[in-house]
Amino acid sequence: MEFREAKFEDRDFILNANREINVLSGLKDSTFENRIDNDLFKSKICKSIIAEIDGCIVGLLLYSYVYWANCGKGIYLSQAYVKKNIEVKVSTDKCLKNLKLRNLNATLLLTWLEQKIL
Repeated sequence: MEFREAKFEDRDFILNANREINVLSGLKDSTFENRIDNDLFKSKICKSIIAEIDGCIVGLLLYSYVYWANCGKGIYLSQAYVKKNIEVKVSTDKCLKNLKLRNLNATLLLTWLEQKIL
């Protein structure tokens, strides 16, 4: 599995993943589609790591940086998505570890469930 920063060409995959996550979460309204170009690619207030296997996108992490009083710079994980036909635990584990390796000077702020994965 290879990891890279998201490019504009990944936009459709990111939006489709966002729609699927929203459906599974019961969210009916999202403004991300209207903001993705500015937020992710222009002003870069959020970031995304794309996971690929043999050149095919299989997952993504969407995150941003926050300040956390108890640990300083932190990473807020907004979305984690892995295609259905990919082993979720293994792939999510690898994605989160890659995110941490890219951001050694930041604390990865995780929920209890996410901590169990790592």
